[in-house]
Amino acid sequence: MQQGEKALHYAKVNFGLQQDTVCCFDSFLLLGEGYFRSGQYDSAEVYLLKSLPASSYTTKVNACMRLADIAKFRGELEHYMDFMSSYNMYQDSLGLTSQQMDFLHAKEHLLEKRHESDLRDSEIEKMYMVVLLIVGLVTGVAWYVKSRAKAKRQARRAAKREEEWRLKHLQQEKTIHAKETEVVRLQTEMASLYEDRKNLQMLEKELAALKAERKVAGTALSESYKKVEKKIKQMLADVKSQDRTDLVLLPEEWDVLIAAVDVHGKLQALVQEYGLSEEEHRICCLYLAGYSHTDTFRILGFTRATIYRKENIILEKLGYSQVKSKLAEILKDVI
Repeated sequence: MQQGEKALHYAKVNFGLQQDTVCCFDSFLLLGEGYFRSGQYDSAEVYLLKSLPASSYTTKVNACMRLADIAKFRGELEHYMDFMSSYNMYQDSLGLTSQQMDFLHAKEHLLEKRHESDLRDSEIEKMYMVVLLIVGLVTGVAWYVKSRAKAKRQARRAAKREEEWRLKHLQQEKTIHAKETEVVRLQTEMASLYEDRKNLQMLEKELAALKAERKVAGTALSESYKKVEKKIKQMLADVKSQDRTDLVLLPEEWDVLIAAVDVHGKLQALVQEYGLSEEEHRICCLYLAGYSHTDTFRILGFTRATIYRKENIILEKLGYSQVKSKLAEILKDVI
């Protein structure tokens, strides 16, 4: 399916399962094929050559065919002809007819006549490829520098807004707490003090105004959370369609997500009590937000095995069994 990196990955896995890593010629052929499909021709040539001593003519034929392709790609016509000759010899051993051999010899004779012309064409093609590569590289670097600068500016502005909102929210909380305390004190004296009743009514109005401001601040947090949630959905969609994503959650975006999920601060108390790390804190936050195990390791950019290992560490810190316990269910019960 033209997925060279996956082909190489599974070829390596196959090689790692071999008990005999000296004479596993079929595994060498698979590794050579994997490196060829991923464009790593030097490594492909090493493993393809190691597969040639195989007793199977099928392995020899496939190896010679790929070695010929590599020689042709490099413009090494002499090597190409040698490997094609070997290819034909092994094909003949598998039962190919003499007519196919005559056709190959005729083709080799024609290739020899066109050798000089093909070399000139190859040099011109290489020159065009170098020019295109340089142009593409310069364009890519310029785009990358520009996008990085833009991203840094946006991150600084977002961090500044978030810090201003956080300080304002903290000040509002302090003010509301002070007003609530004052209201309680005045309520105990309002039976005998008429003037105090007026003051109490005034303070209650101020308290209502402050609560309204806190509601507005909560709406701002909700809007920030929606943006973070939208970004996470885009990250998951990228991974699903492309098997990767260039998006990452910024520290301030993690703060918004944690604040929206841990409204009453119970998760933060749990983190402090059991000494959870920042990564473990984020894993717990994603589970509480309703994201699955698969979504969690994709959002964090970890492997599935890494998430399992970190879950077991969290469970051990919380004092639960690593075999029978499920972290997401435990967090929902505790918090």
